[in-house]
Amino acid sequence: MGCDWYLAFRIDGKEYLNTLVRGNGFYPIATSNYVFEIELKAGKHEIELEAGSGNLSFMLAFGNVVPCDPTIIRGPLLSEASHGTISVSFVTRNSVPAGVDYRKRGESEWKRAWHTIGGQKNLLEPIHRVKLDGLEADTEYEYRLVTEHPYLGYSERYSDIYSFRSAPLESKPFRALFISDTQGGWPAREARVNQVITHPEFKAADLIGHLGDYCDSTENIDKSLFDGLFDRFTGKPMLVVRGNHEYLGKECGKWLSYFGSPMKLLRYGDVAFLMLDSGTGAWQPAPSPQATYVPEPYWAEQEAWFKEAVNSEVFKSARFRIVLSHSSPFCCDLERNDFMAEHLRKMIDPYMGGENPSAA
Repeated sequence: MGCDWYLAFRIDGKEYLNTLVRGNGFYPIATSNYVFEIELKAGKHEIELEAGSGNLSFMLAFGNVVPCDPTIIRGPLLSEASHGTISVSFVTRNSVPAGVDYRKRGESEWKRAWHTIGGQKNLLEPIHRVKLDGLEADTEYEYRLVTEHPYLGYSERYSDIYSFRSAPLESKPFRALFISDTQGGWPAREARVNQVITHPEFKAADLIGHLGDYCDSTENIDKSLFDGLFDRFTGKPMLVVRGNHEYLGKECGKWLSYFGSPMKLLRYGDVAFLMLDSGTGAWQPAPSPQATYVPEPYWAEQEAWFKEAVNSEVFKSARFRIVLSHSSPFCCDLERNDFMAEHLRKMIDPYMGGENPSAA
């Protein structure tokens, strides 16, 4: 409901809204200005509206809107584990305020981080990526997902309690397991993933790396990423690299909502993981899915970032430096001008390679 400009709203004498002093506060006037989800028993009820006009006009909007459901339907996923930080991603059925409570195991008080945009809780996206900062090194933490119901006075709901261990600072040994190219039919993919998660190396791994091509395309990115794949990795921090298949499909842009920029520099103990985006093929006209691809500005952006990353103290001070990319910097078929390999090689050679690498 909304009113130009003053309104009080009551049901059976109970007041749910009163803007008689401060005014409506929203313009234009619409039923979505103020929304309330109210539980009522079957029978007759008295609705009372006390309204006052503004200086220029009078308008009253009153009616039904689509219900809001803050239920968590996917996740959580852990990624970007680095010194003092980790990110948590999850999905709610509708776009609602969401965040993460976290604390060291054994403590009673929660700290909270919200999914925000421009200093406000993000009300626009059902995909939530929340970064937890200020973590102590190599420490066990508990966390829970928090959602607010905007139609019920922003009342809070909580998930089960999960846990993770923060990244170590020292040269503590750790285990990482890498997989890649899990695209294909979902039942077949789930069968392959089941082989991975039941392997002793998976159970012993501190980090799980996926080097891209999670799915055939992103026509339904939630199902493509979760069902039979990421929903099996809960509790394991992930190193997430974007592959060329993540450029395909109408929801490909949502990949960044889950994981942020594909270009990352993470420090886990004495190891620096530098993660690159090797892109996809060259632009092609419609109806090719690559009709939306604009590669040149993106490669320029990544090259500028790459130059800064390899010259950073985080990268240079690491005892081990590992570069992760879906594509290799040289072609499997050396007689073919591979688009991804060529651009990747041109970017990294001035800093790492010198001459073009070759393979016998």
